[in-house]
Amino acid sequence: MGTKNKKIKSFLILLITTFVFFHQFYLSESNKLMEAKINDLEGRLNNTNQENVNFKDEVTYASSDSFVSKNGILSSDVANAAENEDEVKEPVIIKSDLQLKEKTIKIEANDAQSIDNNIDLLNILIFGVNSGLTDTIMVISINRDKNIINLLSIPRDYWDTYYGDKINRIYRKHGFDAFVKSVTKITDLKIDKFVRIDFEGFIKIIDHLGGIWIYNEEDIFDKRYPSADYKYETYELKKGYHNLNGADALKFARTRHGDSDFRRAARQQEVINGVINVIRKFDLKDIDKILNVTKELITYVKTDITIFDGLKIMADYKNFDIKPGNVLRVPEQLYSTRNVKGEYIVLPRDPSLKHIHNYIGSLINNN
Repeated sequence: MGTKNKKIKSFLILLITTFVFFHQFYLSESNKLMEAKINDLEGRLNNTNQENVNFKDEVTYASSDSFVSKNGILSSDVANAAENEDEVKEPVIIKSDLQLKEKTIKIEANDAQSIDNNIDLLNILIFGVNSGLTDTIMVISINRDKNIINLLSIPRDYWDTYYGDKINRIYRKHGFDAFVKSVTKITDLKIDKFVRIDFEGFIKIIDHLGGIWIYNEEDIFDKRYPSADYKYETYELKKGYHNLNGADALKFARTRHGDSDFRRAARQQEVINGVINVIRKFDLKDIDKILNVTKELITYVKTDITIFDGLKIMADYKNFDIKPGNVLRVPEQLYSTRNVKGEYIVLPRDPSLKHIHNYIGSLINNN
């Protein structure tokens, strides 16, 4: 009886050892497969690396600006002058006749640093481009000390006093560097990485993710949503939770008739939050889905984040607390008016931007 028990025990040990061996072998082969696929994609990324780095050259910029270089990037001399400039033009609105006059003001130094310099931050600029206009401008600020991700949006109608134009036109007219400088000046945040995406890629990426869940805070009824044939269609979505495919997510993010551009910016953050919530649940079994999304990223997204950096960001920050809904608004940080052409614009309540910087600082510092 004892001999039989020993044989059974030996057999069980052999069985368990064999299972562990093949399990480890399977994981090893799966990791090798994933590594091979990633290396293949990394090779393709390397082939398009120069395009990603210099993507700003592909946009046609206004040639009427004498200080813009041939490829549309602010020339170094002018950029340096702008960096050191202590005087800018501030629009003064005469609301009776909607005239836009100019006066010279002194910009005060941001002596009370609103953001704690000791906080370990990673700031990623995300902007959506449609016909050269950046109608979606968002900064994802990752606080690595407090495990918090803040989503911050800048309204597209924000009037940049230095360039004398809406911020959503700066990229097209003056180039990528000028656009980033404008975002940095407004937010007081150093931009570490960027992601640029177009609408078609936006739709395909969400479809590859299998759709996203969003929460719609109020009923939407837009009778003038732009259709694909340059006409209008009705877009309607009830209040509550919804699982949206790419096309519906785009409509949710773009619609604005019936409410404001600030609500639209908040919906755009809700969509980004939905994408993050899907991605943060990925693991090894989702490698094919990850690779399909990555292929679309190569085609439709321009970024200086490598595939390995992206995977590291997914792994390191997937459990961070996401805080959406942070939008520069009227009347809290901004006020609205019209420029000399009659265009709707928003400007900072405080020309020194301290009011905005303090608001963003309270978010970043988690006060």
